[in-house]
Amino acid sequence: MSKLYNILLSLAMGVFVGYDVAYFHGAGLPLALIMVASSCFDVVSVVSELPTSIVFDHVSPKRMLAVGNVVRAAGLICFAVAPSDFWCVLLGQALAGIGSATESGAASALFINDRLREEGSFEKILGELAEATGLSIVAGGVVGAVLYPVNPVLIWVVPACIYLLAMLPLAAVPARAAHDGPRRRAGLLKGFRTSLVKAVRYPEWWMALCMDVGALSVYYLWQVRLGIGSDGVWNQLLGLVMMNVAKSVAGALNRRLPVGRTFRSPALPLVCNIALCAAFAWSTGLASGLALFFAHVTVHSWVLNYYSGRVHAVIDDDERATVFSVLSMGNTLVAAAVAPLCGWVADAVSLGAGMSVTLVVYLVPLVWSVFSPRARRAA
Repeated sequence: MSKLYNILLSLAMGVFVGYDVAYFHGAGLPLALIMVASSCFDVVSVVSELPTSIVFDHVSPKRMLAVGNVVRAAGLICFAVAPSDFWCVLLGQALAGIGSATESGAASALFINDRLREEGSFEKILGELAEATGLSIVAGGVVGAVLYPVNPVLIWVVPACIYLLAMLPLAAVPARAAHDGPRRRAGLLKGFRTSLVKAVRYPEWWMALCMDVGALSVYYLWQVRLGIGSDGVWNQLLGLVMMNVAKSVAGALNRRLPVGRTFRSPALPLVCNIALCAAFAWSTGLASGLALFFAHVTVHSWVLNYYSGRVHAVIDDDERATVFSVLSMGNTLVAAAVAPLCGWVADAVSLGAGMSVTLVVYLVPLVWSVFSPRARRAA
């Protein structure tokens, strides 16, 4: 049931994730206001990460996720009701940000804690989850492509219904008693600090963060790179499909050929990933762009799952949501600073330069994997 819950969340996101900017712009909102509203989503997500992950880990996992589903569905309904009203869209983004924060780290932690009863390899568990959710986002993208021409409002109404429907398998997930039961606020904060300090002592946590940050410039600008010609929207849909099929392929690789058992260290796939990113950023053409984008996301996700699996292996069940929510917070905070820089470089220099801004961060896990005895032992 925990796997089905994650699948439904990914399916819902796939319905709108490739069309949201076009929807608001078509309704009459200027792009500048759309980006401001998106920033509100990021800020609220970061602010909400800490309290929601603490409640998940130490009070009630299922209750926190259920509340998040309802709040996010309410945000999507705001988009459907008044897409041309900036304040309504801003409210919707704030609600969606809260809902997203409840899912970040927590939804996957629910599946991992459940799956550990049958499978001891975290790489295989994460691979299984990535494979399922990647295909679910692709399926949602196809649903969105069908719904949008019929009535654009449906790309919000349908996923809102899916978020509410997801509460049925969530209710069927075996309940896990929160660690030590409900605590006073001081105790919850102390538990959070303990989990955080424990996580950041492990280099693998920092390597996972560097993997997330290294991909940011490509993540922000891939739609511009692929959105060429009169068929730009459909090209972006192809990119969305490629991205999530690649994540599923990476999940399958983690299940069958884990990085830790395939290579002496992650160095070789990291070098391949950097080369693929550079080629994607500086090349032209739709076919080559799709192929390079697919290869990059596959290798990136394959290696990221390796580092994430190493982190999961050293933390307790009641720390997973907290540790990975903090990882998401770190990535979001860096993204808030990097996104304008990527756009400015792309405008002032070239698209390829803008897409290459954060690639240098990939050198951190590469250097660590080559020179750290711990990395070679872990592999």
